[in-house]
Amino acid sequence: MSLGKTDAAPALAEPMTVAACVREMRRAAARGEPVDAAVIGIWAETFMAELYGKQKPVRFEVRPKGVINGWGNPGEGDVAYASRRRLDVRALYLHPPPTEPVKEHRWDDKNVCRDCHEPMFLSGPDCLPPSEVINFRDRDAINLEWFRQPLEELIQLAKTARINRFAAAKLTNEANYLIERIDQHVRVKTK
Repeated sequence: MSLGKTDAAPALAEPMTVAACVREMRRAAARGEPVDAAVIGIWAETFMAELYGKQKPVRFEVRPKGVINGWGNPGEGDVAYASRRRLDVRALYLHPPPTEPVKEHRWDDKNVCRDCHEPMFLSGPDCLPPSEVINFRDRDAINLEWFRQPLEELIQLAKTARINRFAAAKLTNEANYLIERIDQHVRVKTK
């Protein structure tokens, strides 16, 4: 018995899923080697069975082979014995019904929605009003009162520390200015 590489398709213990097929395809592409036709056939059968096999046709239509005119309703046994009767068969499927709109549009006299402000020719089935614009500057991620105590300590330190009087005056003026701005901001916020 030879242990060499074979071109036969691997035996599958269980049916593959679409995700498993895609995973195998990606691995094969990463290897960069040619893939056996039998493996590609298994992938194709899996895709067809998993993605399209669960749909049931609504009805069938038939026409004689080689005729391009139109499709007709099949007679009894036409679908089952299409090759014997030399017929082309096509299966027709229904699309899923459209969902009901969540919110109806309310049109004004200019054919523009009052809620979402979209013109009639551009709007979809649902009325989706624009969300309220959020000004992130209004939200304080930090509380400015947190800075009051360190600034007051900085003023006290500028008075008692052994630094030159120009640097101390500068620190005191800047800290007082920032405390005034914090007070002003808090007053505006509370109004």
